[in-house]
Amino acid sequence: MRVKDPSAEILRLNNVPYSSGIFFFQRLRGSEEYRVIPVSRNSFYSSIYNIAQNLVHIMKHYRGRPNFQSEIVKQITTKAELRKDCLDMESCILAFFDGRPTEENIQKFNTEIEKLERVKLSSKRYDYYRFNWVNATCHSYLAEKFDIDNKNLPGLTFYYRYRNTYSSFVGLWESITLGEFFERCVNDRCLTKDIAKDDVTFKNIICEQLQGDNHELHDDELETKEEAKTEEKKEKSEYVVSNEAKNEKGEEKVDL
Repeated sequence: MRVKDPSAEILRLNNVPYSSGIFFFQRLRGSEEYRVIPVSRNSFYSSIYNIAQNLVHIMKHYRGRPNFQSEIVKQITTKAELRKDCLDMESCILAFFDGRPTEENIQKFNTEIEKLERVKLSSKRYDYYRFNWVNATCHSYLAEKFDIDNKNLPGLTFYYRYRNTYSSFVGLWESITLGEFFERCVNDRCLTKDIAKDDVTFKNIICEQLQGDNHELHDDELETKEEAKTEEKKEKSEYVVSNEAKNEKGEEKVDL
């Protein structure tokens, strides 16, 4: 939109927050008024197409989003998803969030994931990379392999699968700093560390069963729970075999 006289009065009447930049004006249904949507100055875009992508995304989520969900940054919950969206690629992006369903965590997730979404939409070259996120509270063992501190979430790593190295993001979680980090990594200018291929794995844990826990779950706790379940199944199996043997001999059946 071009204004002949972009005076302070015109900007004030249209609720434009500042006098320069790119703005979208969305006409409100059944009204002559417009809602002003400024393109964030904390982001950079490679084309008008990418700006339009961000606009559509903002309008779609204007009234909120479902808890812990993103159509652009996919959540990894199984080994199969990790393989498909990361291990089968030359490189991938893994973000780690606190997945405990408290009001504070949900609000923080919605705020921070949107900044990552804006970066993903800022350039068509990022279409070649998979952006994923992991519940770091449930899968803390994986976060630790990438030097992600579970007490300082969210965390982010750029994983070069083809050479088993990674670079984890350090800095202020804003679209512009995240974008600069990705540009360095895409251009192979990030400082990297080696990681064993077997360390990038995923345990099939039902995170919903752990959401009531107010403490961080570590490997030893998770292994203890898994071992307890395995032992319980083993005992039940032994009882079943014992009962079947006694039934064949005509002995009294023992109920579990």
